[in-house]
Amino acid sequence: MRSRTVLLTLGALVVAASSALAGDLPEGAQQLSSEFPGVKVHTEGSRIVAVYGKPMTTGRTAAQAANRFLAEHSDVFNVGTLTLQPTFVTETGNGKFTAFGYNQFVQGLPVEGAVGRILVRNSADYVVSYAAGRFVRTPLEGFPTDRVTASQALASVQDLDQNGRLDVWTAPELVVFAGEADVEMEEPIRAWKFMGSTSSMADPKSFSFFVNADSGELVFSRNEIYDIDVSGTIDALATPGTLPDNAGNPPVLMPMEGVTVGIQGGNSVFANADGTFTIPNAGSGSVTVQVDMVGEWVTIFTDQGTVIQETQVVTPPGPANFTLNSPASQFDTSQVNVFLHTTRTHDFLKARAPGFPGIDISITANNNIASTCNAFYSSANQSINFYAAGGSCPNTGFSDVISHEYGHFVVNRLGLGQGGFGEGFGDCLALMRLNNFILGEEFLGPGTSVRDYSPGSPRVQYPCTGCAVHLAGETLGGCVVDLRENFKTTHGAGPGLTMAQQLFVDWSLITLGGLGSDSAHPMTVIEWLVVDDDDANQDNGTPNRTDICDAFSLYNIDCPELPGLTFVYPNGQPSFIGPGAATVVRVDVSDGAAGSPVASTGTQSVRVNGGAYTTTAMNELATNMYEILLPSSNCFDVVEYFVTVGASNGNDIDDPSGAGGSPFVTEVLTGLNSVFSDDFESNNGWTVEDVAITTGTWQRTTPSNGGARQDPANDFDGSGQCFVTDDAFNADIDGGPTRLISPAIDLSSGDAEIKYARWYSSSSSDPFTVEVSGNGSTWVLVDTITDGGSQAWVEESFVVGDFITPTATTQVRFSATDNPNDSVGEAGIDAFDVVQRECTDPTDQPDLAVEGIQVDFDPSDGDVDAGPGAIGQAANVLVSVRNTGNLPIISANIQTGASVSGGSTVLGNTVVTDWD
Repeated sequence: MRSRTVLLTLGALVVAASSALAGDLPEGAQQLSSEFPGVKVHTEGSRIVAVYGKPMTTGRTAAQAANRFLAEHSDVFNVGTLTLQPTFVTETGNGKFTAFGYNQFVQGLPVEGAVGRILVRNSADYVVSYAAGRFVRTPLEGFPTDRVTASQALASVQDLDQNGRLDVWTAPELVVFAGEADVEMEEPIRAWKFMGSTSSMADPKSFSFFVNADSGELVFSRNEIYDIDVSGTIDALATPGTLPDNAGNPPVLMPMEGVTVGIQGGNSVFANADGTFTIPNAGSGSVTVQVDMVGEWVTIFTDQGTVIQETQVVTPPGPANFTLNSPASQFDTSQVNVFLHTTRTHDFLKARAPGFPGIDISITANNNIASTCNAFYSSANQSINFYAAGGSCPNTGFSDVISHEYGHFVVNRLGLGQGGFGEGFGDCLALMRLNNFILGEEFLGPGTSVRDYSPGSPRVQYPCTGCAVHLAGETLGGCVVDLRENFKTTHGAGPGLTMAQQLFVDWSLITLGGLGSDSAHPMTVIEWLVVDDDDANQDNGTPNRTDICDAFSLYNIDCPELPGLTFVYPNGQPSFIGPGAATVVRVDVSDGAAGSPVASTGTQSVRVNGGAYTTTAMNELATNMYEILLPSSNCFDVVEYFVTVGASNGNDIDDPSGAGGSPFVTEVLTGLNSVFSDDFESNNGWTVEDVAITTGTWQRTTPSNGGARQDPANDFDGSGQCFVTDDAFNADIDGGPTRLISPAIDLSSGDAEIKYARWYSSSSSDPFTVEVSGNGSTWVLVDTITDGGSQAWVEESFVVGDFITPTATTQVRFSATDNPNDSVGEAGIDAFDVVQRECTDPTDQPDLAVEGIQVDFDPSDGDVDAGPGAIGQAANVLVSVRNTGNLPIISANIQTGASVSGGSTVLGNTVVTDWD
């Protein structure tokens, strides 16, 4: 049993790219709508792939905001238990955002092509503005038992006649496969994945194969060679300008940034951007300095000629001046070009997103392959490959061709599918970097090009059903080029280009890639609007919405509609309101898709506890500036409301959209009181009880294994420490249970909700349990997890009173076990908080309040000898009474000269028996 308290009822949900109504969407989406009214959902068919448009979960850090979204709302994607492995985190947008990447795992296996993205707006309160993923659900009946071994799967594919030329094979590994591009499957399967390639670069072949682990059927093979041919994509920067190396465009001397320079037997460095270098050296005697075509981001090989290498004998401090490729030759020029432009393309991305994931490796670059008119990327060995000159074609190792092929490598590192999207992305990267329209100019000889995106060129429209991959890529390439040109027109050539280049890199970090054969589609424009946004609210547009939407509209891709009018709540909207008094909420209304707001037309519709709506005019402070007046209500009432304003097009516009069916919601409280909170930065009295435990006992620490063995890589709340089951590598839970027990929590004053972040990951069905006790000896089960959990922090909560009567010695116990010891399991607890919902009705007061009692047994000494409680003995007694209920005083138990004030009379020496 799992208990989670939800205080608010349903709010507003906006559905994009779908005709579904809020009520038709799954419970997870409904709950997200309840918490964040107005949030937008993008669907592809029946699948929810993105939520955006309103600020969502917040945190003290970007990581906490993202973790909180996954903990509280990962079920918005409606795939059941969602297990995600973080793949990258990086700031982007010049610090405006932090982007998080994830891969999905099901039952411990990676899901092919299932990636997730979260974008957090960096501000005083870090806030999630976008979350997306194309995830799969485990089949309802589970996966069948594997009947095909790895060797059998491999042999079945190797035996196929068409694969006879493939002579390099990788070892099979199990994955979950759910289809790809136009390959549709009813349910995901467990599959053996492996690659087969040719060792020859002259006619390269490389494929990934997926074999059903149950039936042995080859369900899919994917071409892993992404090349430039007569209909391919390219541009240039190695030789001067964008033309290839030919007689009309001979090489010129350029700084060799990033190349390795070293002292034989001593230190080595990478040359600076201007080609300069300084090698640390301890002695003064002559040394041999050597230059190699090996850099941080590319390593050069050549199929013809020899890899450039030069040496000089130098007496320190030198200088040692090298001129490579002198005199110039085709094979050496290609090496220099590929080295420079691979380095510059890498640096183009990293300069705009320093944490850009996965590209900080020295990729293999094969040059001067003994064939003609082609270039390609291979994911089999992470290489980019360029052909020698021949026929009518130049050597293909030149500027934009290099950037395009590197773009395929970037797509691979982002975990996205290639196909038309990969081709389009490669075009975009080359054209954005070089600020050009034409890709691969003179690639097939003078007067030719691979692709031309110049103004007036044909535009490949969405949807591009059945298009070959290079043609399909032109939809994305065209959208981005036209967008770039719109920015340059609006902001000026220089500033506009800078802005467009930054947004392109920002978009790269959150995109889910192509959809089937379409390189760009409705989700793509949403992604661009998300990274352009500056307040996490899509309803009021984005700074460059017009330029973005105009570009995509040329390709039959429309932006989501803006609301009819723009509603802004400058002081925010209350998460709860106080009892016994009205609450004022400010709302300002401005232009939207329906035109301008009509002054003095604003109304509010309010209901309490699900009753009928009452509609009244709002108080207008100034033109189109209103006050919503939420009525005085009783403790724990639920108040729902929406506003309506007339627009200049004659329509009445509601906020949130959906009016009475999806209102704003708040609850009547006086506050939320945290009676106990622990971020585990100090010892607050938790105890550990182990039963037959070998390894994996609970400990309070900072996670340090980087998530290497199903354990958390970081704590949940960003404070640094949490409780985990042993932080030592290879020391998971063995035996048990190991129990983590809270200190006694005083809930004698009333019920409370207990919140915590939980990490639990197990390769079997070993249970993780949560229990609560009022006396420390009798424990009541709150939650049991036996589905293996997930490799992610999950926020949970329960109300104590749903399980036991709250006491002054309430305790919580978390238990993890691996008994019998036959699996890998890790657990963690963080951000433990005990919260009481409080509400005091201001009208719930006693009719009479005793202000004070004084008793003096000996008036002659001038001192008061006794306090309250001495009434009934012979003494002078003064009782001050405040009549708070405005009721008549009928009688009182006051003796011997008592004086009663506050709306009554002096009673003197009268014995009265009663109050009312």
